Order: sequence, then structure tokens, then C-alpha cells
Amino acid sequence: MQSKRQSQNTRQTVAKIPPAVSVLQKTNTFLSFWAHCGNRACRRTRGCAGDATACFDRFWPHVPGEIKIGLRTAIGGKAAGLSADEIEAECRRALAHYLDAGKEAATPISPAKAAGRAGRSRGN
Repeated sequence: MQSKRQSQNTRQTVAKIPPAVSVLQKTNTFLSFWAHCGNRACRRTRGCAGDATACFDRFWPHVPGEIKIGLRTAIGGKAAGLSADEIEAECRRALAHYLDAGKEAATPISPAKAAGRAGRSRGN
């Protein structure tokens, strides 16, 4: 059981961490940014223990698009009150849409298709 003093110290420590930083630290830890961080404290604790905002800004651009889509969709689904099964289905749908859009963008367009698209865009 914690003493009264330990309990007060814990509350004071938690109160000093702004909620947004706490969320970023959890996100950074979840994405294992600590494994690539130059801060020894992060590697020692196997979690974000430094400047969470700087860490997120440094490593987020290197996170694969599929992971970003899944994470954003899951957060949005949780905020909307969806069940775990509904969130999973929504993540699968969003990921499929993302991957299909990437394939379409990466697929070369034949001259015949390009001409057909150009005709449709003019209202023909």
C-alpha cells in the first residue's frame, strides 16, 4: 500500500505531464520509436521518456502509410464509439481503399485508356 506522501507525489507527477504529451509518449512507445531514439533513457525504459513532440516529429514521416491509415482509422473509430469488431472492419476497409488507390496511381495508363478518360472528363 502506498503511503500518503507517495500518493501525493504520484498525483503531482501525473499533473505535470500535459495530456497531449502523455498521448504522444504512448503513441511513440506503441510505434517503438524508442528503439531508434538517441535518448538513452528511452532505450533503457523501452518507451518514450524524452521530448515526445520532437520524437514524434522526427519519426512519424518514416512510418509506413499502411500503419498510419490503420492507426488513424482505429483512433477515429474508438472516438466514434465503434466496437472492436467494427473498428477492425473499418480498418480493413480503409486499408483496402488505400492500397487500391496506390495501385491505381502506380499503374501506367495505356494511350487508349488515357484518351477514354480525357473524353469522359469533357462530358462526351
